[in-house]
Amino acid sequence: MALRTAKQGNKKPVSDGGAASDRHLWFVWMGLMVVAIALLPFIVREGAIVRTLADMCMTALGL
Repeated sequence: MALRTAKQGNKKPVSDGGAASDRHLWFVWMGLMVVAIALLPFIVREGAIVRTLADMCMTALGL
């Protein structure tokens, strides 16, 4: 955190307008990832790949 001078101490903090747009981009990105993961079993016909991904998820969860 930077040190404030007497002039800067009297100013009101300026809101960060970019934070809201960044948040929207994160939600769009998460939505795309959820759709891609949900469609993966339908796109991939080979069951071994789906089973491998399921095993990796179960290992990551510790189940």
